Amino acid sequence: MQISNEPHFVLDITSNSLLKIISLLVSRPQTKSRFEITSGGEEHSVVKVPAAHPDQVAFDLVAIVDPVSRGAQKLGPILQVLQDVLNCNIRLFLNSVEKNSDMPVKR
Repeated sequence: MQISNEPHFVLDITSNSLLKIISLLVSRPQTKSRFEITSGGEEHSVVKVPAAHPDQVAFDLVAIVDPVSRGAQKLGPILQVLQDVLNCNIRLFLNSVEKNSDMPVKR
């Protein structure tokens, strides 16, 4: 196996070195755990974007955001690119705060 597209830099990886790399990566403990998000109702506060190709394998992306936060404004284009590049189903949970003194909309 060769890694690199550049002609002057080619790194040959043998099966033994690949297995050593995999064993090092697998032995590290997982720092984050996954959990399933259960919701009471998805009819009012969830935006669902289906996969572009439903007949193919699709990733499931779930995001929980405050709709008026700066993070949500940055996340929108990222999710759009991921949906275009990866075939994925997106569920976007809108979790707004109860009281907003000012709207932090920046463009």
